[in-house]
Amino acid sequence: MCGIFGYRGARDAAQIVFCGLRDLQYRGYDSWGIASIGRSGLEVQKNTGALPGQIKGFTKSHLSIGHTRWATHGGVSIKNSHPHISCDKRFVVVHNGIIENARQIKSQLQGAHVFASDTDTEVIVHYLEENVSKRSFMNAMKDLIAIIMGHSAFVVLDCKTQGLYAYRSGSPLVLGRREGEL
Repeated sequence: MCGIFGYRGARDAAQIVFCGLRDLQYRGYDSWGIASIGRSGLEVQKNTGALPGQIKGFTKSHLSIGHTRWATHGGVSIKNSHPHISCDKRFVVVHNGIIENARQIKSQLQGAHVFASDTDTEVIVHYLEENVSKRSFMNAMKDLIAIIMGHSAFVVLDCKTQGLYAYRSGSPLVLGRREGEL
């Protein structure tokens, strides 16, 4: 069980995500992480343990995702904390659930991609990175969704297009909208 949160809007995205993660912290105390698109590009903070009282160091941004983790695949460590990032730093993901066939997907991607964690989640960003060069992002995402097995909810941040994409199958995911915010 984990908590994931994403935000796109005019307010300070990293702070909004941090506040959202505080409300979801009961879903995971093992580690936490936040990724944001700032002035100089991708900014990431993550650590083990419960969320701190506040976060500092993020530049004001309109787009951010975050995660609180209860470890299921891979031990409690910073390298296994979400968010996970593709080798080219284009895709960032936070995930709740279990990808039952992650080992098979990972074996197809190893060699061309460096896996930095022991989690099942990391296959998402590497699969997208591998396949977006061959077809559109949306087709790569559809292909990924077609092959992953298990209950999952995840949010992908595309740093190149600044797109935010969510998927769920069996795991909870709530989408909130208000004028100018998602």
